[in-house]
Amino acid sequence: MLIGDHLTLHPRPAFPDPLEADGHSIRETYVLTRETGEICARILRRLTSYAEPQPGGFFFTGERGVGKTHLLRYLGTFLENPSDPEWGVFQPFLPDNAQPHVAVNSFFINIPEDPAIPLGRFLAAQLRVPKPLTPGVNETPETDLSEEEFAALAQEAVSEQATRSLGLLVLDNISRRLDRIANPESLEREFRLLKIVMDSFAPSGVLVVLIMDEQHLKWEGATGLQLTLMNSLGDSCDFIWLSRNHIVEIIASALASKNDGQKLAIRGILNRLRKKLPHFGTKAENFIDLYPIHPDVFYSLFRLRSLLPGFSPLRFVQSAIDAMSGKPAERLVTLDFLFDEIVDDLRAHGKYKSLLHAYDRLQQDVVPFLKPAVQARAQLLVKGIAFLSICESQPPSVRALTNSLLIYHDADFLPSYSMTSAILIELEQKGGKYLAVEGEKQDRRYRLLDSSNRLCFPTARDLVSNEDEFALQFPLLVYEWLHS
Repeated sequence: MLIGDHLTLHPRPAFPDPLEADGHSIRETYVLTRETGEICARILRRLTSYAEPQPGGFFFTGERGVGKTHLLRYLGTFLENPSDPEWGVFQPFLPDNAQPHVAVNSFFINIPEDPAIPLGRFLAAQLRVPKPLTPGVNETPETDLSEEEFAALAQEAVSEQATRSLGLLVLDNISRRLDRIANPESLEREFRLLKIVMDSFAPSGVLVVLIMDEQHLKWEGATGLQLTLMNSLGDSCDFIWLSRNHIVEIIASALASKNDGQKLAIRGILNRLRKKLPHFGTKAENFIDLYPIHPDVFYSLFRLRSLLPGFSPLRFVQSAIDAMSGKPAERLVTLDFLFDEIVDDLRAHGKYKSLLHAYDRLQQDVVPFLKPAVQARAQLLVKGIAFLSICESQPPSVRALTNSLLIYHDADFLPSYSMTSAILIELEQKGGKYLAVEGEKQDRRYRLLDSSNRLCFPTARDLVSNEDEFALQFPLLVYEWLHS
């Protein structure tokens, strides 16, 4: 049986980059889920009486890559045309027909990541009211506006934008900028400027939406300054949160749906995997919805978006399902597949040069000299270790690598975790200078050794005793015998 036998594929145009795509492409590809439909309804109720004053704006939060910008761009295509015949898609979420009765325009501003670009001056320029330099005054373009100057210009922007029927103002990419601000005073000033924008536009009926990552809006563990800033903006904002569950719904309904018979067959696949991998702990419903995407891959997609801003979790899922539909039913999209898809992008990112050097040396100088029977699985393990070394803070254990890469043998008597451990011993012994390790046996954890920071991790294992060595190597000896 093949993966394609256990699902119904729904061919559709590729999901576009919402920052670059036109309205037609957005509308053609968007999948409205229960969660996004409810969020759209919440925003539409705020704009029903445009241009009456807004009580405040919205913080729109969620993990990177869940589709916050995409949702707002989609909604914007409706707001600009109140007579659009497709408004009915919101009826299940908006039974009171709460929608603007006049055309409402949207304006998206992508905040620059570099804190060296003055936020006040940038926003003023984007809103098309740049402050002219006074002749004879020693002022460079890099000098930011004072808060009083910015507030005055914001009021001018309100008047100018009112002539364009602006109703939705979206400030995006804020979190990438905040990640790079280390100075508390600078952080406080940035929040005050955002509040000025919010407070200036709200009285004219403009709904201001600040798109931010959820880690910047968590009260738990926040510092005193963060709490002060969040409370200040919180007085002017309500919160919208978009979860990754709506991506799961898109996979299960719009990309790879399953009927009852197919769901039963996929549950059988999960049961067989659990028999081979007793610590494979994913819930059956989640496994079925995501199939053929491995749950560990799905969770990693959103962390990866933080490292590679151009990476789209949904576009990856769409292409991976198409690519794997002809593969054996129990061969899921695992971390090695994901790593192969992004490794060139990682190489283009100078930050990972040292780790990828260790990866290359293991694949080129170590794996080819292992016993032929284990080379394929060793390649998978090196890819898994490389991916998790770059994308996760916690090094993966023997169990985690085995589960994430689905490393097992059809022979019931050959323990999967022990086999993985034995292969990793071989990698340690022959390529230990490229690996950092900690822990013992199946709890032993692995990551690539960063040659620029070698003092941070212990080097690979000292040789274990002969007795322990044989016990750990025994499954590998059996595996080699089966393939001899």
